[in-house]
Amino acid sequence: MQVSDHYDEIVENIAGYRGPQPGVYVLTGPDHQGSVPLGMRQIKVRTRLAVIAIRVLVRGEDDLPGSVSLLSSARYSARKWTSDSG
Repeated sequence: MQVSDHYDEIVENIAGYRGPQPGVYVLTGPDHQGSVPLGMRQIKVRTRLAVIAIRVLVRGEDDLPGSVSLLSSARYSARKWTSDSG
């Protein structure tokens, strides 16, 4: 999974060639100050908008069912969060 800023600069690659990196990630913009909730990994983005791209390499039709399953299992949500919200 790639995280890019609004200028299309990649700021983080989660997993990819490093293998699975499950966890809870929080994207923080340029105005963020303070800490992030315990157990979350912070990804700093220099713009107020970010893009998340999930890509799966498919090496033929036999890979399609597994790829669809993998993409369907990805979970993400967008929430406005401030350091005051805990």
